[in-house]
Amino acid sequence: MKYGNRRKQGKGEVGTLTTAASLVLMLGGLTGCDDLLEVELPGVVDESALEDPAISGLLVNSAIADFECAYNNYTFGSSAFSDEMWHSSGAQIDREWGGRIIDANHQNMAQAPCQGTGFGQYTPIQTARTEAEDAIRRITEFPDADVPNKASLIATAHAYAGYNYVMLGEAFCEMAVDGGSLLTPEQVLRMAEEHFTQALSGGTTEIVNMARVGRARVRLDLGDGPGALSDAQAVPEGFMKVASRGDDHPRRYNKGYDRYTRATAFTVSPRFRDLEWKGVADPRVAVEFTAVLPTAPPLDHFKQTKYTSLGSPIPLATWEEAQLIIAEVSGGQTAVDIINALHARAGLPPFDPATDGDILAQVLQERSRELFLEGGHRLNDHLRYMGTPHEIPFFTGVDHLGRQYGNATCWPLPNVERHGNPNIP
Repeated sequence: MKYGNRRKQGKGEVGTLTTAASLVLMLGGLTGCDDLLEVELPGVVDESALEDPAISGLLVNSAIADFECAYNNYTFGSSAFSDEMWHSSGAQIDREWGGRIIDANHQNMAQAPCQGTGFGQYTPIQTARTEAEDAIRRITEFPDADVPNKASLIATAHAYAGYNYVMLGEAFCEMAVDGGSLLTPEQVLRMAEEHFTQALSGGTTEIVNMARVGRARVRLDLGDGPGALSDAQAVPEGFMKVASRGDDHPRRYNKGYDRYTRATAFTVSPRFRDLEWKGVADPRVAVEFTAVLPTAPPLDHFKQTKYTSLGSPIPLATWEEAQLIIAEVSGGQTAVDIINALHARAGLPPFDPATDGDILAQVLQERSRELFLEGGHRLNDHLRYMGTPHEIPFFTGVDHLGRQYGNATCWPLPNVERHGNPNIP
């Protein structure tokens, strides 16, 4: 585990973010990303309705919908926070995300819903986590005969619960769950690992492979190379699980397209512009110049072209990620072979460690390109390798708009959630 050098921000008392299912399962998940601290119910569902086995599928679909909502914010909020994007808007909230000016009192990070300006993290993720675990509990208690696809539904809910814990464990400095004591990132990732393990039993082929990629990811985070390798090797070529997006409602918009491209609120950072390999443009990170923005000083806007519409889905678990986990764990010729297979797919010349440099450094470079603007991978790599010879530096000093970068490197547990929990001194 390579998270020991994370900077932690904020201190105080930790509160609870436990909600009754009657608050988070309303209308099939339509309220799931509302602020849990000030919930306003748009309708009334009798508690007894949640005890009906006939709604088992609805419970899981609600959890999935709110996970996808949270994952959208997580993907692009972490991208803005890392070195993938530069803020190019005059809006204060965009500058705070792009400038890493996020502390324990940051309302947008802590309480903002999925839709709208900024990238609310804590409330949407905890909402989705609560829903997934509540679905698991309820469906488990239903009689087997009343839920014909019971094992599959429970496995699916476990897989999505696992990814909620991935988000809480990788990007946050510390965590609390359901009013419990403070948890380290490692402890949170252990919870993710257990959910993924449960998902491997009874799940469809798609869910099993989703769980394999997820468990390989957290085992890599936790320093369990053999475990990560075993899971990643079992993922079939071509596998991809995505989080859906849509143009039917703002909470469904792909924020990489909506905020980065349509609103020009962020521009691709210089580190990811004009990327090539041995003189050949890398199509995995294709960007386009759009305009000179009237900021002070004026700023070139480069748009990402990975997501081309409000409905562009976001990769969640892929064979490519699994291959790069194998490469990182194995090193040596195995890593070289994987790098070159990925290069061949992209039409790039091969990598030769004898002349092209360190293998692990190249694996991390391949991750930055293959997984560009996907699921918080870049921010996680910043944190995993902090303080090591392969450290990926954050932007520091004065930014491109003349403002000092903040010193946050992970997101603190919000102070608003630190109030009233007797389990934390």
